[in-house]
Amino acid sequence: GGESAAPTERARAPRPAPSASDAESDRYKAEGGWRNADAATTERAITQFLEGGRNAAAARVAWEAGQHARALEWFIELGLKYQAGSCLRSLGRNAEALAMLLEVPQDDPRYRRACLDVVGLAKELGRLDFEIDRFLSAFVAEGPKDLGECPPYLELAEHYASAGFAEGARRCGEGVLRLMPDDP
Repeated sequence: GGESAAPTERARAPRPAPSASDAESDRYKAEGGWRNADAATTERAITQFLEGGRNAAAARVAWEAGQHARALEWFIELGLKYQAGSCLRSLGRNAEALAMLLEVPQDDPRYRRACLDVVGLAKELGRLDFEIDRFLSAFVAEGPKDLGECPPYLELAEHYASAGFAEGARRCGEGVLRLMPDDP
């Protein structure tokens, strides 16, 4: 007969033992990130991660070490829109950063952070259009999660109002008032 045997569950490979670069990565993460590492240590870790096929880890180290142009290439290659947008913003390429951040999906864990960045970039660039409004719609509908998010919501409300998006301004203000009912 032409029937095949039932597939067997593949055995899971054991996780490899941590390498020296993993130990260094953990140490530098605990010590405040790769910003504090010397250039040789950073380069050694990046090289080891790349040799091990861990481009995302190499990009993260480069990003945290302030090597934004270098990290940007890997983040774009990996399709990590938030991280690429952050690198572009750090490089002063704000229009490109805004375009990249507008591609962060709503189900991405960094969507809210991307929205906060989009608010600042939209204001800096004097841009507020339907593409930005569409991207921010879930963020605006949810409202601020804590008092620290209220200033960006108020900033966005002002930006909406100045661009003639009265409904967006009202929704932002209502979100702030849910957390700060006495705010004038």
